Amino acid sequence: MNVLPVELEDRLVHEESTRANAVAARHALENALYFQLRSVSNSLLADRVLRGSPVTSGVWWQYFLAEQEVPARFTPDIRLPAFTDYRGQFELAIASGQITPLGHEDLLNLELRVLGGFCPFADEGRINWQLEQLGSSMRFLLFGAHKHRRQRILSFFGQEVDAQHRDARFILGTIGPVSVFGGTTLFLFDRELAVSPWLPANASAFVDGSRIGIRQYSLRAEVEQVLERQLAHREKGNTEGSDRNSVERPFTEVHGVLQGATAELDDPAQHSEEILHLLTMSVLLHESADAFSKGARVSNSAHELVIWRQLIRLDLLRYAREPRTLSEFETVFSEFFGETKGNVFRGMGPAFIIPTPEDGYTVRKEVNNLYSCGLLRSDDGRYQTTIYGEGCEWTL
Repeated sequence: MNVLPVELEDRLVHEESTRANAVAARHALENALYFQLRSVSNSLLADRVLRGSPVTSGVWWQYFLAEQEVPARFTPDIRLPAFTDYRGQFELAIASGQITPLGHEDLLNLELRVLGGFCPFADEGRINWQLEQLGSSMRFLLFGAHKHRRQRILSFFGQEVDAQHRDARFILGTIGPVSVFGGTTLFLFDRELAVSPWLPANASAFVDGSRIGIRQYSLRAEVEQVLERQLAHREKGNTEGSDRNSVERPFTEVHGVLQGATAELDDPAQHSEEILHLLTMSVLLHESADAFSKGARVSNSAHELVIWRQLIRLDLLRYAREPRTLSEFETVFSEFFGETKGNVFRGMGPAFIIPTPEDGYTVRKEVNNLYSCGLLRSDDGRYQTTIYGEGCEWTL
């Protein structure tokens, strides 16, 4: 299961020996993890099918989406020819033995090839640390991995604990520019590359310890459904009152923060990305409240702000892999600095770490600091990182 194709293994070996190109190393690691975790994902599903365990159409659909670089549709449609073809081919591959089944209990002994050797499947922290240090937007989220790390530390110091990880739910995907939020680690998945068949298909967001996961594929499906209902009303000639209410209701009943925004849009279909962003932020607000009610952080102390700043600076540098203007930085990051007027996150209480301009934290100041440190370079008002590019040496 952990044997890489020769070309992927050779690329890792080459980058390990030269360490002269951060981009090449990043791509080598991403490709290796993608291959391995897609294989794990497919084998887990094959095992469920062969054991006769129920596999919902929603699970099949999230596998189908993970196959596509840019999905044409996010809302499940089991009659879609491309979907029925995909499922039929997958089931044929299982029946013909092309996919080796893997039980979730077998994950205990599974290792993944990363830079520098192998690591246990449950060592999510090491995997994400390598990705982070190379400026990658790929992340691996394994449920319960934070508990596994704690148990391993206790075991190292001689305490008798169950250090085995038994949760088979995971997502491999790419995340948005921000990966730290209010004292939590944020996994805002904008693309899913491999998923576990044990992951509920209807789970659009979740809290796992001090980690928040949000699946934009699921939120995009919700936006699609609302806009399709609106279009159906308009096609029937019902463009008065009820048409607008049909758009508002699914959002406002579940995500009240969107009420005012959607009410101002005459044609929400033309603003689907704006609606998606508002929906994402309202979901983040809800999940954050859940995380902090469970004690994700205990205080908005100077120490916690230092940790936050270290992590957000890595996000700023990752975002600057492509040239960015100050305006672009501010558009993406201002909400997470508490700079936005009326920012809803600033009233969540003392446990919530959201730096503000009053604290001396602004996007513009952090970008300028990174530039002064030589971690960003500037050309015609556009900033780009100096550490994640072609020809940049790397260390892990």
